[in-house]
Formats: sequence, C-alpha cells, structure tokens
Amino acid sequence: MRPSSSPGRAQTVRLRDAGPNPWHYLPGLMASGFVCLLFVMPLSIMAADEIEPGNGVWTVLWQSEFRALTISALVTGAVVAALLVVALVRLPRALAARAVVVDVAGFEAVERPRWWFRGRQARIAWEDVQVISAEDAGHGSSDQSPRTAQRLLDLYLTRDVPGVPPFVAVTRVDEPDVDIEGVRVPSYRARIQGLMPRSAMDVQELAEAVGSVRPDLFYAGIRVDQWYMPPPDARAGATGRSGAGRAVAGVDTDAISRPSPQTLRRPGAPVRLDYRHPSWQIVGTIFGQIAAIAGCWYLMNNPFGWSTVPAGLLALLLVTPFLFCCGTLPAALWIMPRYTARVGIEVGPLGLTVTRKRPWRLRATVSTDIAWDRVQAVVARGSSGTAAPSGKRRRSVDIYLHDGRDEPYPVPGVGTDMSVSRRLLPDSSGTDPLVAFPATRLRLTYRHDLEPRGRQRWESPDGPGPDTLALPPYHLRPALLAFRPERCHGFDDLWSGIDGH
Repeated sequence: MRPSSSPGRAQTVRLRDAGPNPWHYLPGLMASGFVCLLFVMPLSIMAADEIEPGNGVWTVLWQSEFRALTISALVTGAVVAALLVVALVRLPRALAARAVVVDVAGFEAVERPRWWFRGRQARIAWEDVQVISAEDAGHGSSDQSPRTAQRLLDLYLTRDVPGVPPFVAVTRVDEPDVDIEGVRVPSYRARIQGLMPRSAMDVQELAEAVGSVRPDLFYAGIRVDQWYMPPPDARAGATGRSGAGRAVAGVDTDAISRPSPQTLRRPGAPVRLDYRHPSWQIVGTIFGQIAAIAGCWYLMNNPFGWSTVPAGLLALLLVTPFLFCCGTLPAALWIMPRYTARVGIEVGPLGLTVTRKRPWRLRATVSTDIAWDRVQAVVARGSSGTAAPSGKRRRSVDIYLHDGRDEPYPVPGVGTDMSVSRRLLPDSSGTDPLVAFPATRLRLTYRHDLEPRGRQRWESPDGPGPDTLALPPYHLRPALLAFRPERCHGFDDLWSGIDGH
C-alpha cells in the first residue's frame, strides 16, 4: 500500500519479507539429513546380515562393532527432527502479515494473528524518538545502479519499548555503536531493514510515510549515507511547527558547512600512506594451508592402524578441511602479488597521488594524480552499518571531485581500500551544501581506533618532518587535514578513537 500524502491521516505500510523465513532451516536440514544418511546407509548394510529371528534389531545395532554408528545416526536423526519441529512451530509467525501504522502521534508496529500465533503489536510515540536515520548500507553504490537490497531505517529512542514485534529490532546502543550526531546515549535503536528488493521498497514507503508526518526528526548530518531525505520544504515547514531545535534532529547544520576547526602542522614533504599487506601474513597463510593439506592427507591414510569404522569417521571429518584448503591455496597464491604490490596514497601540497595495482598483472601498478583544485570537499563518514565490533569498525573518508563527464571513474586499478562512484544526487542532507552534484566520490576506509597512535607524531613541535614519508593507512585523516584543512569536514573526532593495540 502506498502511503498517503496527507500528514493528518493514519498511513498503513505493509512490510513484506520482514519476518523469520522458514526456508532458513533448509540448509541445516539438508546437511543434517546428509550426515544422517552417511551413518545409516553403511549401518544398514553391515547390520542386515546379523539380524536373525532370535537376534533383534536393537540388539544387533548395540553390538560393539555397530554401537558408534548407531549413536551417530541417532544423534543426527534427532537434530533433523528438532529442526523440523522448530520450523513447524515458527511457520505461522513466518506467514503472518506485518505492517506499520504511522500517524501524527507516533507509529505502531503490528504482526497480525495467524493460526496458533496470536500476533503482537507495540506503539512508539514521536516524543520517544530522538533521531531517524535512513541509512544506506551499500558502500560505494552509484546513483545509476543503487543497492536497494540493503536499506536501513533506524529510530533512536529515549527509552526501551516493551512488546515490539521482532521485525523491528530494538537494541541498546552506546557511544561507540552510534555513528551520527544528535543521539543522547545510552539509547535504544529500533531498526527496520529491507534485505530483499521487495522489502526494500516497503521500507522506502515507510520512510516516505514517516517523512510526511515528522520530517524534522530525520538526520541532517554528514556521517552516513542517506537513501531517503525529506524534501527541504517539508523540513522547513516542520521547523515552524515543532521548533528550530527539533528541525535538524540535534545536528548543527551551520557547523557542517564550516571547515574543521582543528589544524595540524604541514609536513615538509609529501606523506605516503602504505596500503600493502604485511608479507609475513600472506606467506604464513600459504604455509599454513600447505601444512593443513599434508596433515589431513597423512591422517586420512590411517597411520595408526585403526579399524574400519573409526578410521572412516576420522577420514569423514578431515575431508572437508582438506578440500577447503585445496581450493583456497590456489586463490591465496593468486592474490599474493596483489596484496604485496607497492600500492598507497601520497598526500602533498599539490594534491593526491593514488597508486593502485593493475588488474591481471603480477606486481605492475598505475598512479593517478588528483590536484587539489579538483577536490570539492573531504568528508569524514561513519561505519555505515558494518558488522565488525564497535571499537574496530572501519570508517571512511569521502573525497568529492568535480564531475568529469569524460572520465566518470578517474582512478584505475585495484587496491588501497578505495571505491569510486559517480553521484548524481546528494547522498546525505549534510553534503548537499558542501558539494555540487553530480560529482565523483572517492571512498577511502581507515581504522578510527588506531588514529591515536599517530597523535604525538603530528602534534609535536617539529611536526612529522621530511623523514616520516612512509606512514600506516590510519594516518589518512591527519595527512588530509594537515595539507588542506579548509576542505575537511567532520574531522572534529580526529583523536577520539580508542586504541585497541
């Protein structure tokens, strides 16, 4: 159902593919059934000759030579039965209809009753909502081919709301878990996500329905990509109705357009950020896989002289890691030149020099010069919904270039943790006044928690100096801020990361 355009009426948006999927149990059922057959088939063949009128089936199966296979078959059979029972019990909830009702007072998440499932519903008032973030979880996607299969709608609440249906995932969040401004922590995040194309369309309808009622609650900063932004006239109208403090959802929009107040001493020479992977990690991985293949092959040949049943069970357990290592060893050998090629980014007074590896070449690289007069803005972003631990999530820095229609992807090659895309429209409310769209966006990732390691080097009286040209990648933001502070935005948290060592 399409949401109504009238903000005074209740709008109901149905969410499809948002509940538990009973087909998720299918891989477990198939794997357990296959393992069960591996035990049942040899057991039935070997025990068939032992079954006689005076010798019952259970007596034969519990003999010492068949006991291990019998126990294994019973255990795997019990797992199959348990998975079937769980899938049947949860089937009504998976088939239940889900919807969100939006009105001027708040929104209500509803799961309709189905068979023996009684349904659930909970209401969240707008007074309990701090900020709404329509976050885009697809990194590097361009406007020409958007990733509509991963859309998030996050509502940051002032309190926990009991009884919320599971398709609205409510979790407690603290400061390391929040990438946007305007959220008072500790808080509770109610997340509605569209993981499939059809559910992503429904989440977009829901965002439009909420935006027609409370556009002033939507995030107006630069930290994350926003796949939905209320129209400016709707946000301006909400400012007059609900007050200027709520019109920007806790974000100082005037401060966004100003450059970062921090300044660092400019080095006497360009700074090169080395993005190569340590060679010892790649070599250690290769030798570890070779050792695993040799060890599995040795043990599968029964060097201990065991009987047929335990030797076969051991070989059955080792065949999976053996085949896995046999398949991944060629891949490790293939990517080794790419991971050890001399790729990196050089930041200097004239601009950036990006060195990436040429595709399908062993160690050949290609360098691209980007002058500062082509850079519109350098914006520090958040982690955009990545699933890594909160302290070690990789954040990103977006470098917006003036649009060059003759070369929409001006940085060839691979490596340096960079993605290049052409943005036709603003990707967040905060970048709209900073960048003239369409624009080319270079997205570089970095470890925010490692930045404090370089603070002493950059804030020393002498600065980095000409003898510190090669630095790790977590010096990305300090290098950009040192050479072009007037184009850096969102760098206020430069040294706030927690060093994880």
